Amino acid sequence: MLVIGTGGRSPADANNFKTLADLSAVAGETPGIHLFTVAYGKSPDQNELQLMAKAGKGGYYDASDPSSVARALIAVISNF
Repeated sequence: MLVIGTGGRSPADANNFKTLADLSAVAGETPGIHLFTVAYGKSPDQNELQLMAKAGKGGYYDASDPSSVARALIAVISNF
């Protein structure tokens, strides 16, 4: 399991992410490898995080509202 949490934006465009294809291949070939992304803060790049989670056979969780951070982390953990 890999969890990425971010409160900002990446200068990289997810559509140009060479690693998305690599991530998808690894997740498809390796049981138990899943990527979960948690967006928090004022303006996370939700689209990029959703693409990463999908490629990693995991899930995306929105915790941009401060009251939802704990709920999002509990939801990630409940996948296991």
